Amino acid sequence: MQLTTAQIKYILVIHELQPIVRLGQIARRLQVSKPSVHRMLGRLKNRQLIELDEKGLPRMTEIGAEMAQRYAKQYRTMLDFFTGIMQMKNSVAEESAAVLLGSQSESIQELCQCMQQFEKNTQQSQHAVGQ
Repeated sequence: MQLTTAQIKYILVIHELQPIVRLGQIARRLQVSKPSVHRMLGRLKNRQLIELDEKGLPRMTEIGAEMAQRYAKQYRTMLDFFTGIMQMKNSVAEESAAVLLGSQSESIQELCQCMQQFEKNTQQSQHAVGQ
């Protein structure tokens, strides 16, 4: 199942804020309006990524949680690389990582593996120089 950049941002935020996620929290985190959050929650529910409890608060479904965990791992890898190795500002790194995840590219997993290997090699080189 492929998601848009916006949908990925929402499931990452919902996943991070669990177990109790309020619409206002999502709106503040993503800097969007509550009506925008409400609309997106409807879309995510239709895709069976979340369910809404009796108060209308979102909870991840099993499918949604699996996707969120996978995206969160890739997002963290990219964010660490962009901020640590490339010295990007955090806000630029966050947006870049989200856009890449939303690109629908099959090579994202390979890209993340290359980033991790580059970081590992850099750390080993720095350690060897320090000895």
